[in-house]
This record gives sequence, structure tokens and C-alpha cells, in this order.
Amino acid sequence: MSSLSQAASSVEKRTNARYWIVVMLFIVTSFNYGDRATLSIAGSEMAKDIGLDPVGMGYVFSAFSWAYVIGQIPGGWLLDRFGSKRVYFWSIFIWSMFTLLQGFVDIFSGFGIIVALFTLRFLVGLAEAPSFPGNSRIVAAWFPAQERGTAVSIFNSAQYFATVIFAPIMGWLTHEVGWSHVFFFMGGLGIVISFIWLKVIHEPNQHPGVNQKELEYIAAGGALINMDQQNTKVKVPFSVKWGQIQTAARVTDDDRRLYRSVLYQRPDLLFHYLVSGLSGAGAWDVDSESGLCGFRSGGLRFYRRCAGWDYFRLADAPHGIAEHCA
Repeated sequence: MSSLSQAASSVEKRTNARYWIVVMLFIVTSFNYGDRATLSIAGSEMAKDIGLDPVGMGYVFSAFSWAYVIGQIPGGWLLDRFGSKRVYFWSIFIWSMFTLLQGFVDIFSGFGIIVALFTLRFLVGLAEAPSFPGNSRIVAAWFPAQERGTAVSIFNSAQYFATVIFAPIMGWLTHEVGWSHVFFFMGGLGIVISFIWLKVIHEPNQHPGVNQKELEYIAAGGALINMDQQNTKVKVPFSVKWGQIQTAARVTDDDRRLYRSVLYQRPDLLFHYLVSGLSGAGAWDVDSESGLCGFRSGGLRFYRRCAGWDYFRLADAPHGIAEHCA
């Protein structure tokens, strides 16, 4: 019997539980970016309804970005201290609660509305700060080196897919049933997703759907399968050389400035300011289509590998040009 069991184990097929992990990361990241766009889509109707002027809306729009920047390092520390699964769950749950509460800001009046909206958006930004560091930690724990680039590209593409899916839905809600229902919908959906996260996401060694062959495969490829186990955590002194920061900043500053300006500022500008001559549905459709272009561009990754960087840049250039012309 022992020889039979050994033979059976030797031909046991390797599981692919890690694929479901990256699917969950894609879903959560899509929702993350959809949640960020709630105020952008509902903001115009909200401002008319509750009497907010452009200056007040400007303060409210800035709240998320301030908090997101402030929360990056503390968010990373929390992930290292308490583990990706637990911190990410609370991140999703808390930002969804604060999103839902934004649907009730009309109970305030005057300056109180600005304070309430600014506070809630600030708290959403803080709660969302651990999301991308969390994605990176989970990929590092679950994927061997030869698959990490693909895994990262999958959850990164979710930022464009989010616009394709959520912009029409939130636009329809704003137009048909009122701006507050955008926040109710996204907040309620996020709470549901947070509990699905608890069921799907596990550490590699504790996942009920992973077998020894998959563990051995990802560990051999450099996956940090014991990253969040308490007995494997060590205290690492914080040490950063200023020269390294300056060098990295010079190398990445130009590309990231353009990328971030398009990624973060475009939705706010398009929905709240650049809708002249377009109906609400038209504006939502334009941003959905631009998101689809960004998501589709990921397919050029394979072409780039075959044809080289120059062809890739040439093929993708019209997307950026069209955005700036708009």
C-alpha cells in the first residue's frame, strides 16, 4: 500500500491555486479604482443638489490624494506587521464603509457639507493606501519569479478595466436614481467583497486548495511562502540612503509624472469639468471607452516582446495623444 501511495503522489497533478489569488487581486483592484471614481462621476449632480461651488469641490477632490500619500508608509508597515490578508480585509471594509457614508452628506448644510465630504474622502484615501503594497506582497508570496511580471500586469490592468465596468453603472445610477445611490452601491458592494476576500485569500501554506507540488514549484521559483508566518518575521532596521532616493527619483520622475497625471486626474477632469457639449451618458461612455483602450493596450505587451520597444511606443502613442487632445 505504501508503494501505491508513493506512486500516486508522484503523479499527482500540480494545483494552480495561485491563479485564483491573482483573479481576486484583479477584482479587488478593479473595485478599488471604481470606488475612487465615485465622487468624480456623482460630483456634478451632487454639487448642484447640495450647493457646492467649484472651490469647495476642489478641496473635496484633493482630500483623497493627500490621505493616499500620507498613508503609504504606515500602510506598508501595517502589512508587514499584521499580514496581507488581515490588513487588506480591513482596508476594503473600512474604505467601503466611508464610501457608503458619503451618500448621507446631504443631512448637513453649508460649510458642514464640505467638512463631512472632505473628512470621508480623506478617510477613504487612508484606508485604500495599503492596497497596492498589499498586492505586491501577495504576488511575492504566491508567484515564482518567472510568473510575477504576468501576475503584476494582470492586477495593474484592473485600473483600466474598472472604468469600463463601473463608469456606465455609476453614471446610470446618478442619472436615473440619484447621486447618493452611487455611494450606496459601491459601499455595499465593497463590504460584500471584503468578506469574499477572507474566503479566497490565504497564505500559501494555509490555502485549502494548494498541494505540495504547487508549494514546491512556487518556493523553488523564489516565492516567499512563509512571509506572513510569525516565526519567520525578523526586524529589519530602516535604512535609506539619500543618494539612492535622488537617483531613483531622477530616473522615474518624468514617466511617472505623465502616467499619474493621466491615471488620477483624467477621471476627475472628465466627469466634473470637461463635459461641455456632452450629456451625462456621453461623458460616462467616453471614459468607459478610454478605459477599454487602456485595458486593451495590455495586449500590446506580447507584441512588444516580439517587435521591440520602438514599435510598441509607436502603436500606443495615439492613445496618449487622444487623451491630451480631448
